[in-house]
Parts: sequence; structure tokens; C-alpha cells
Amino acid sequence: MKSMSNTEIRVNILDGIFIGTYKETGNMVSFIVHYIAHNPDVKKKVLEEIDSIFPR
Repeated sequence: MKSMSNTEIRVNILDGIFIGTYKETGNMVSFIVHYIAHNPDVKKKVLEEIDSIFPR
């Protein structure tokens, strides 16, 4: 199985959000988690946002 590029992941996420091509929410969540896990700058921003909403 070939790995997806960041561009392919982004396109699939946007398709799922705006066009509704995913039949299961789990697929979209998997792509989002994969994207965040492979992009440290995005992960940092997501964690900062979560911390601002749910302080420790």
C-alpha cells in the first residue's frame, strides 16, 4: 500500500468536510489524526487551542 502525500491527505479531508464523500465519520477523523501526527507545527497549534479551551 502506497503512503499518501500531505497534499492527498488535505484533499481527502476537504472532500469529506465540504463535499460529504465519506460515508463514515471515522474515515475523516483518521485522516485528520494522521495529518496532525505528521505535522508537528499543526499538532502544536491544535494542542494550544485545546489548552486554551480546557486549561489544566
